[in-house]
Amino acid sequence: MDPVLSPEMKSTGEVMGIDKDFGRAFYKAETAAFNALPGKGNVLLSVGRDTDKSLFVPIAEELIRLGFSIYCTSGTQRFFAEKGITATALPKVRDNPKILDMMGQRELNLVIIIPRGSKVGSDGYKIRRAAVELNIPYVTTYTGTLASVKAIKSMAREKITVHSLEEYYKESSAKK
Repeated sequence: MDPVLSPEMKSTGEVMGIDKDFGRAFYKAETAAFNALPGKGNVLLSVGRDTDKSLFVPIAEELIRLGFSIYCTSGTQRFFAEKGITATALPKVRDNPKILDMMGQRELNLVIIIPRGSKVGSDGYKIRRAAVELNIPYVTTYTGTLASVKAIKSMAREKITVHSLEEYYKESSAKK
């Protein structure tokens, strides 16, 4: 099964994260969903639609500022290079399994793959399946990517703390 979220899956809540800011709360939710986001490493960033690539320029820049190295499929890498973003190009899976090999060797710590569509047997399908099977955190939407980067950024500033619901309620009531 392809792990790209369908409309039904997007509206199904399975975990909850609570904290004093959205980034930290999202980090906790992703961790609870067994999709713990890395604080550093290598990111595979592949955007299927050319019209969507420009949305990911500031995201790639932020990931680089946070210390990540960016790897892309060739089309995304060429687009980023035109925008002054340094990224390493990787071949399509159908031409060379390098991406899958890197995933298997744990050389990719986060997979951001925004599909054109979802088709069994496509390169994107194979990459997403490998991410699930290898327990590599992955993101398949623009909004999910924004939330993930915000979470990574929040975690770079301050580590996770655990409080009871009563403590959070007391803190939020005191602010009113």
